[in-house]
Amino acid sequence: MKHRPLTATAALFTLCGALSAQTADWHHTSLHSAQPDGEILHLTVGNGTTPNVIERWWNGKRVRWLDESGLMRPDDVRGNLTGDVLQVDMNGDGVYDGPEDMNVKWCDTDGDGIPDVWSIAVNPKTWGPSKKEQTGHPVWMVFINHDQHGVLGWVDWKKFDFNCWDFTGLCDWLPNYHGNNDFVKTHVPSYALKDARINWENPFSFYDETGNGVSNMAMRWCNPQHEKGVDVDIPSYASEAYLTYDIDGNAGKDNETSYDMTLRAAGGHVDTSAMVHPLPHFAGDPKFDPCFYHNEWRRVKELVYMDRDKGYQTFFASKWKSFYFTFDEDGDNHRWEREELMYPTTNLQPNGPAIDLYSTAHSTPKDGRTPGLGANFQADTLGDRGEFDLTGAGGGKLYVGPFDRKLHLYGAKWGAWTVDKNAEFNGGAGEPTRHPPAPKVEEVVKYTDTDGDGFIDTIEYDYAGARHIDLKVCLLDYKDKDGKAPQTASLIDPAQLGWKGLHELFNQTAQQSWTEALSVYRAAWQRDLTSSELDTLAAASSYMQRYQNAYWIKEKVFRALRARLLARIETHPEETPRLQQLLADYIRAYYTGHFDEVVRLIGQAPISS
Repeated sequence: MKHRPLTATAALFTLCGALSAQTADWHHTSLHSAQPDGEILHLTVGNGTTPNVIERWWNGKRVRWLDESGLMRPDDVRGNLTGDVLQVDMNGDGVYDGPEDMNVKWCDTDGDGIPDVWSIAVNPKTWGPSKKEQTGHPVWMVFINHDQHGVLGWVDWKKFDFNCWDFTGLCDWLPNYHGNNDFVKTHVPSYALKDARINWENPFSFYDETGNGVSNMAMRWCNPQHEKGVDVDIPSYASEAYLTYDIDGNAGKDNETSYDMTLRAAGGHVDTSAMVHPLPHFAGDPKFDPCFYHNEWRRVKELVYMDRDKGYQTFFASKWKSFYFTFDEDGDNHRWEREELMYPTTNLQPNGPAIDLYSTAHSTPKDGRTPGLGANFQADTLGDRGEFDLTGAGGGKLYVGPFDRKLHLYGAKWGAWTVDKNAEFNGGAGEPTRHPPAPKVEEVVKYTDTDGDGFIDTIEYDYAGARHIDLKVCLLDYKDKDGKAPQTASLIDPAQLGWKGLHELFNQTAQQSWTEALSVYRAAWQRDLTSSELDTLAAASSYMQRYQNAYWIKEKVFRALRARLLARIETHPEETPRLQQLLADYIRAYYTGHFDEVVRLIGQAPISS
């Protein structure tokens, strides 16, 4: 390997020596050894005599620390984590900031000795005229920490692996996705950007609403990314946004990330050009310019992205062409805003080809299958409920369905839930639960708004995933004497309630449903309609468990009694008119949410032999 020449005063530094060097070629290594060893160099870039560069072998890679904080000592063997830059020769060609190479910078923006900003710039292996033709995995990413606890991005220094999805256990992410934090990211090198201040994920913001150090809400704003030519022009407006809630507020130790409900808004034009966020002390010291081929990211003094304090209200105040809603019904998702996100089309576009509700394939299956509800490769393969407002007319508002006491998306034309009763499956990329992908769909619930009033009015059940409808209920059949259908519930405005209000509403609704479910369970107990499964469901502690168990107690008792009544009609034809009327009354009471009447009818049903 050819090494750049050192000056006459240069000398090899091991753990007991020092080196000072001047050179005209700072792109190449100064290490004499071609293989990892104990060689460590202290070098000086610029006109001074004090060493401000440390170069060495570290975990099998050539690395170089640049003293941009001015705190390097002659006997240091690494730079500091407050303001320095680490360069890594990732591909071993003896060149820094070349193909595939990594640069990491820490920055203390307020002078308190704790880094507030962490950035990483990874070059592609090759850069073609469009992103499609590049190879490798380039990234330009900046973490901004508002909690001042010093945790930012994450690199496995043993492997020099920058992994956004690394975690310690079930869901404790190693990158800082907890508390109050932002990051911006683009999957192109900073030198290919027309303006490195503006990114694609712009930003990803996390919110600690309870003050316990973890996040209860997250937002993801995405700007359009034009990928033609080397001048990648990311405009300063967001075209889609995601909002996710830990709606039951159960995030904490061993459950640090626990989002339950997500809204995706798309087809917008939200201007962020005036939202400028300074980065004090971030821009690189010019004396280190010779160490880089690409200085674009080191010229950044500010970032332009959606203000975290304005994002929530802006989400609901903006005009969007569509809203997607997802609820993690099986409670097994621990990623952030879109792990659980359901899409209505196979290519994740509003007007794309229809999905197959009975498929568990993602959007790029290798076996020719049509993708299912979890078409996004990061989505759960089974267990989540998705609803889709494809015109944006509902404005992201919600309502509680009287028939299931679940939150639904106002304006959704249709939706579906592929049931995973025991949370056995997941299969989403980056999902730390390590549950396997679902081999098949076993139960489907489909929701439709047939009259276009914004509320679901028709529910269809395929209990066995057999592509056969076992029960279809139309709420329009149950209008009251004034002509009002039971699905027209009061609207819920998330913009007005915020996380706290939605959290309280969810808990209240879960408790109401739980109280109803226990009354149904007690009535079923008297009629010998219970089972060991129902007995277990009737014990629940957390609000989320009550929410889940209440639905299944009511639903399983409903199915059991309906089956008994249908069987009795077969065996007692002389009772058919009375039994059919009782069954019709029972279905009406159940789907209009009158559970006192449900309890009464359970007590009256002639179900014994």
